Amino acid sequence: MDDSVAAAADPEQSLLTTIQQQAQELQQLRNENAALRQALALRTSDVPTISASTPCFSGEPTKLREFLDALTVYFAFRPTQFSHDRTKVGYLISALSGPALAWATPMVSSNDPVLSDYSTFVSRFKQMFSRPGLEASAEEALCDIQQGSQDVLQYITRFRQLAAETTWVERTLVTLFRRGLKEEIKDELVHSTRAEELRGLMDQALSIEYRLQERRSEKKRSRGFSQPSSSRACLQRSEEPRTPARDIEGEPMQVDTTRGPLSASEREDRRKRGLCLYCGSAGHMLRTCPVRPPRPSGNATSRPL
Repeated sequence: MDDSVAAAADPEQSLLTTIQQQAQELQQLRNENAALRQALALRTSDVPTISASTPCFSGEPTKLREFLDALTVYFAFRPTQFSHDRTKVGYLISALSGPALAWATPMVSSNDPVLSDYSTFVSRFKQMFSRPGLEASAEEALCDIQQGSQDVLQYITRFRQLAAETTWVERTLVTLFRRGLKEEIKDELVHSTRAEELRGLMDQALSIEYRLQERRSEKKRSRGFSQPSSSRACLQRSEEPRTPARDIEGEPMQVDTTRGPLSASEREDRRKRGLCLYCGSAGHMLRTCPVRPPRPSGNATSRPL
């Protein structure tokens, strides 16, 4: 009799255990559903829609600085939309994907207090996704940075990117920035009041570069208005009297006084007709032509025609 009673009690106990397990699973599902609803509310109702200009971040360390800088600029120009830290954190999480989103999801599900403190959240975020040794690399790059062939604006952009990865004080950054400028800009800085802040020094460098470019343009325009010395020399030579050209026999070239040098057929025709090879008249020859210019003194000797 006792065995039959025990056998009948076992199914009842098993059923009770199953019901308790299902109740626990149901409660767990309810909790997860509530957390998801809360996460959805955080991502939709309280958080502005992600702008197309905001980059997404999936966890690449090299993209971390660009992502956070873009958010800083976006928040700065929309102070009324992002007046609360929780809204900023929600917007940041909405821009995550891949491993980065997987990292943030548990905090949203558990309603972690860090969601209401943007600075603390970003600190944790950077600790998780920043590349080890990035600050040391940036410091080394700043020590060696040079403007080189870049214009000042390009140099400033690169310098700011590296400086953002370090914790160096303003005075050190000012010294490094000035040291890397082109020599011509540093020469002009001597005539300016020494800037103690990095922003002021950058503004001075930009202004100097603009003035130097403007001065070079003025010089280029002024050179275009002045006549080159070679042109003046050519003009002077063209105004000098020309001496008659001489042929291979040492005599002045046989030219018609109105048409220029004679052709070979004209020379032969004049010789046959007994005309002067210089003026084309009859009664005299080239040596005795009355209109032929006098021969200049020299070593050339005439040959009989």
